[in-house]
Amino acid sequence: LPPRPAALQRAHTWYFAAHRNNLSHHWSGVQHLALEAVLQGEITERRYWDAAYLAAETEAQNEREIWAFGTLAELHLLSPCVGAARNLQAAETALTNLQQRIRSFGADPFPIASTQRQLRRYVDWWRTPYGFFGGRADLAEDAARLLRVLESG
Repeated sequence: LPPRPAALQRAHTWYFAAHRNNLSHHWSGVQHLALEAVLQGEITERRYWDAAYLAAETEAQNEREIWAFGTLAELHLLSPCVGAARNLQAAETALTNLQQRIRSFGADPFPIASTQRQLRRYVDWWRTPYGFFGGRADLAEDAARLLRVLESG
């Protein structure tokens, strides 16, 4: 069963505070935004999505960076929740870049497993039938498509 909404609301409150206090920390940003979308069906303040995206995009320019690509993929997944166009191709590209960076540097593959776990939440838990996304369409099909990219790479 999915986590209780009250626990997710508490997590959202903490991630939002962390993101607001450090807009350059893309990971806490994407957690804040994902939970807001899951709980409300939308991201109400586009500027936080933009800040997380800019932080991840900037960090991804570091040739040794790995984690930012998982953030970018999830932000693209969430883009319809902020009123932006759906762009799964960009999400797939970010995941391919994640895989390539890990192969290039012989890095620990944990960022892939962590990203898979996050995407699996959209597929297995954060579903409209369980009361998430405010009764709007959930992101399960899109997240499943992104999981296939990680599983095939």
